[in-house]
Amino acid sequence: MSGSAQSKFQNNNTELIFDIDKNIPNAIKELAAAVYAAKAQIADIRGGERRNAIAKRAVATVVSEREISDRRFRPLGQKTYRVIKNDVVRMLHGFAHGVRAFDTALGIVRTSVNLAEVQTGERTMTLRLSLRSMRESDLRRLESETAAYFEAFGATVQSGGFYAPWEPVRNDFVKRVGDIYAKVTENDVRIGAIHAGLECGIIGEKFPQLQMASVGPTILYPHSTRECVELQSVEEVFAVVKRVVSAL
Repeated sequence: MSGSAQSKFQNNNTELIFDIDKNIPNAIKELAAAVYAAKAQIADIRGGERRNAIAKRAVATVVSEREISDRRFRPLGQKTYRVIKNDVVRMLHGFAHGVRAFDTALGIVRTSVNLAEVQTGERTMTLRLSLRSMRESDLRRLESETAAYFEAFGATVQSGGFYAPWEPVRNDFVKRVGDIYAKVTENDVRIGAIHAGLECGIIGEKFPQLQMASVGPTILYPHSTRECVELQSVEEVFAVVKRVVSAL
């Protein structure tokens, strides 16, 4: 194959995985769509920052027998590259990244999959994904479906870092914690759920009889280089925990 071009994609939005319902562009997916539309092949691709964040940047060197008119590609001249399997572009473009199911009662995402990172080696390409669900049965099914999808393209799939789901429940303990929180902060307290992994899932898996509630300070832009915490909220949570312990 002769002729080549390089394309780089970047989104400047918040990239947190629990914002996966906000239609934040995934740079890997956007890049794959452009390469697929150009009918080109990938010689090298790198994208994503970490497994628990939506890919913010992606760059690829692609090869085409014809000129690519898309201005998002930068010509590199007549060179010879070793291309990855032809199906790689179709595999990346066809994968359904994003929300798979909503919890209508809670009004939040129940199940999602994040195409987080991609990197090519000398003769290999590695993908890292993050799967989340509030139901273990949904998570296991999504794991199986994802593995089947990539195996159909000849990939070897490994699963690891399983984070046990924690299904939201309302009980007397949760209500008590909410009442104490309201007294400490002198604010209205809304008890709800978020689409994120919590240690409560791991603890609850080992001790299913426990009643649990999760409280924490106000953290902005978690899992990013802009992560910060409101110091006042740390003091408030500490006061809440002390009162909960005293009440027990």
